[in-house]
Amino acid sequence: MTDEVETADKVAEAQPAGVSRDVILVVDDEDSIRRLLRLSLSRRLSGFEIVEAVDGLNALEQLRNGLADKVAVILVDNIMPRMSGMDVIAEIRGEPTRVDQTLSLIHVDAMKRVPVFFMSGNTAADPNVNIDDLLRRRLITEFVQK
Repeated sequence: MTDEVETADKVAEAQPAGVSRDVILVVDDEDSIRRLLRLSLSRRLSGFEIVEAVDGLNALEQLRNGLADKVAVILVDNIMPRMSGMDVIAEIRGEPTRVDQTLSLIHVDAMKRVPVFFMSGNTAADPNVNIDDLLRRRLITEFVQK
């Protein structure tokens, strides 16, 4: 639980000043992780709605359907079915992706400034993940080891 409290504190600090967005999007295929983050974030960050996505494609669907203009912070797992966290990050940041998706409907400009917390229990499982590079290129705000 200590890691989740620390993550909630970092999410609170990442919120840009003067931003009126009030949704935290939690993207993880594990129900227990989503539930734990929702409870921890709700306790520490009043005034935010916690929205959950069960995988990367579900997150993109929600962003396309109007959530993109409301999201203050995104927490995204890496290894998920249908679409990885890396591909979600590439899509919302307007980067080239390994997945054939049409994302013209996502408000890429609005999403470029949204803090993204990248979560993974095992980055060694994906050779395409280079945390230092993601941080340096500002594709992610913070890496959270699960």
